[in-house]
Amino acid sequence: MPSLKPFRIAATYAVVSALWILFSDKAAVFLFSSTPDMLLWISMVKGWFYVSVVTCLLWFALVRFERQSSLQSEQLQNSEERYRRIVETANEGICILDSAFTITYVNRVFSRLLGYEDQEMLGQPLAGLFAPEDLPDHLQREEERRAGHPGRYERRFLRKDGHRLTTIISAMPIMTDSGAFEGSVAMVTDITEAKQAERALRESEARYRSVIENISDVYYRTDARGNMIMVSPSCAKLLGYDSVNDILGYPNTQFWQHPELRSEFLERIKNDGEVRDYEVVLLRRDGSPITVSTSSKFYHDIDGNIAGVEGIFRDITERKRSEEALRDNEERLRVIFETSPSAIFLVDGTGHVVMANNRTSELFGYTREELIGKAYPELVSPEQRDIGTNLMRALMVGEIDHVSLERRYLRSTGDPFWGQLAGRRLEGPKGEFKGLVGIITDITERKQAEEKLETAFELTNSILDSIPAAIISLDERGRITHFNRSAQDLSGASFLQARGAPLLDVLPHLPFSASQLEEAIRTRGTVKATRAAMEVAGGSRLMDILLFPLEVAGHVRMAVTLEDVTERVRVEEVMVQTEKMMSVGGLAAGMAHEINNPLGGILQSVQLIKRRLSPDIPRNDEAAGELGLKLADVLRYLESREIPTFVDAIQDSGVRAAHIVSNMLEFSRFSESKRTPAHLDGVLDKAVELASNDYDLKKRFDFRRVRIVREFDPDLPQVRCTRTELEQVIFNLVKNAAQAMAGVGAAATDGEAGPETPLITLRLARDGDFARIEVEDNGPGMSEEVRRRVFEPFYTTKPPGDGTGLGLSVSYFIVTSNHKGTIEVESQPGRGTRFIIRLPLEDASGNGVRA
Repeated sequence: MPSLKPFRIAATYAVVSALWILFSDKAAVFLFSSTPDMLLWISMVKGWFYVSVVTCLLWFALVRFERQSSLQSEQLQNSEERYRRIVETANEGICILDSAFTITYVNRVFSRLLGYEDQEMLGQPLAGLFAPEDLPDHLQREEERRAGHPGRYERRFLRKDGHRLTTIISAMPIMTDSGAFEGSVAMVTDITEAKQAERALRESEARYRSVIENISDVYYRTDARGNMIMVSPSCAKLLGYDSVNDILGYPNTQFWQHPELRSEFLERIKNDGEVRDYEVVLLRRDGSPITVSTSSKFYHDIDGNIAGVEGIFRDITERKRSEEALRDNEERLRVIFETSPSAIFLVDGTGHVVMANNRTSELFGYTREELIGKAYPELVSPEQRDIGTNLMRALMVGEIDHVSLERRYLRSTGDPFWGQLAGRRLEGPKGEFKGLVGIITDITERKQAEEKLETAFELTNSILDSIPAAIISLDERGRITHFNRSAQDLSGASFLQARGAPLLDVLPHLPFSASQLEEAIRTRGTVKATRAAMEVAGGSRLMDILLFPLEVAGHVRMAVTLEDVTERVRVEEVMVQTEKMMSVGGLAAGMAHEINNPLGGILQSVQLIKRRLSPDIPRNDEAAGELGLKLADVLRYLESREIPTFVDAIQDSGVRAAHIVSNMLEFSRFSESKRTPAHLDGVLDKAVELASNDYDLKKRFDFRRVRIVREFDPDLPQVRCTRTELEQVIFNLVKNAAQAMAGVGAAATDGEAGPETPLITLRLARDGDFARIEVEDNGPGMSEEVRRRVFEPFYTTKPPGDGTGLGLSVSYFIVTSNHKGTIEVESQPGRGTRFIIRLPLEDASGNGVRA
């Protein structure tokens, strides 16, 4: 196909020539129309100039065209060789494909990229070299090549060793003159490392952007004129703008409170290369100032010229305020340190004072100069120095970090005083020991007040513990806060066990419920129970209970008092019974007096009868003769009818009745406290004689069925005693013994095995300076628990109504208090009981012998 270039050159020259002729003529006419000669001359010169220029240009164009044609011919001759050399020496892999996309040629770079030899790849379809996931896209790309479209795309190959290779393929279709697809040329560039670098770059850029976007400090960059061209998002927030777009493009000095200082700022960067921690006051959008600290420097373009300033600034407004507040605090602390009412001092690692305030000097009586360098233990009372030294050593080595205790100190005069020490270990930033800080408060007056308060508290507790009634205090939740000793004895729980526990958990048998207790606490009401039966640690007792509000330091609490009235109730019952017995005693005395009158008449009449029948009285014989009788015959008649025997029986019975009445009168009389010498055998016999009249129809018991054995020492001297009281003691002992044996005997009559014949043994003997009295029985005996409590008032093992429980307690009182003796009991179940009484004997002067 002939080249169009000469034609284009000729056409260009023709157009230029036409334009020259047209415009040059018009210009000449316009300029020289007034001078025809000049116009003619100019026309000639213009013609020859045009011819010369056109000739030169044509020559130059023809020469240049000839040279280019020659060069192109030479290039065409060497094109195949150059092509081969370029392909073989190219840095990219190159392959030629036929119309079926089968490899017909590969250069060495392509085969080495995929790990094959050159000949191994010839004849293979290119699709077989791609990674499976890229194959569908490759088939689409083949269709584009067949349509004559070049392409450039990324593709992953599978190397011969199985590794993946990321490449950029530039594919160019080869078309025939008729437009048919003949094949294609593919240039393959290995971008595996570039992809990795690109990925790393993207990650780095993402990290960089993340840091910039999330950094709390502000990153900024200005151009050479000082305009803001880049800022982190935190800048908008810091300066109070809606977005960074409100900041970008504006001069940096617009945000400075004092723009005139920027020149100094830039001069420092120029001189030092950068600035660090440079403080600048910026203005927020609302006009409020903020103080920032910036670290900035110049950045340069690729030519090394200063392109602007970049850096980071941090809002230090709060820090500046904190520093100012810190300075204020330091001043306040200095004032506090010097004006503190407590002694404040610092001790170094050797235990010597290195700093002290004025109060320390006042408290210890030393000048500040005397205190500095003084060993701290010298300020402590000697008896407490060892403890203080150990605590100081523990603080210094870090075993403890603080200490708080009360201790005695010494003034410079040697006078002691009490101080409250609060000490703490002082550490550096890395935890290293810097010293010990101590604060001492003079608590001498407080300690004295505490001692008085403690004494008053102990006195109050002693008083409360001495009160026989249980006293309990409760908080607003009904939990125990105070529990006196009587309450502890009553519940069987100690104060430590009861403190903090609900009242009904410690005393579950109180006669009111938890709801009643809560209602009383809520309404501040009073709950009262009188003589309520309640199970406590000592068994069932009768209690007077009072729950009432108690105001303590402006707070309402509750108090509970529990008074054991069991003995009082029993005493009242005993008083009633005693009153009744006194009435009975008075009645008995009256009856005895009344009985004595007819009894005296009976005995006197019996005596007169015997006198009237006596043959020794002459008048009796005369009276019988007057009736025509002989006294001897009358006596024989009476004897035959046993009349004298009946009269003697009447007299004996009367005498016995008179004796019984006399004993009853004597026992019922009020006992006098006067003691007189007495033989104990007579006292024991009289007590037994009184007890022999005891008879109980309910128990079918007769004391006269009990066998009494007496083992008395005939040489026992007299004992100074109150006879009736001692008779009462022995009477109680033998009566109790008889009743105990009678109970067992009664049980035996119901089909159980009974004991042997009831036996009471009475013994009298000398025991050193004492007379020893023993009352022993062969009854059922006592358990150890009963034996320990046998002398307690109102304690009895008898059923209700059968006794008051006072007999043995009264006996114990008579022996120990009234007669300065002792009484004890020995007993075991099934082996009987023995009471042992020791009474002081008379000495030569008639006084009782004291042991």
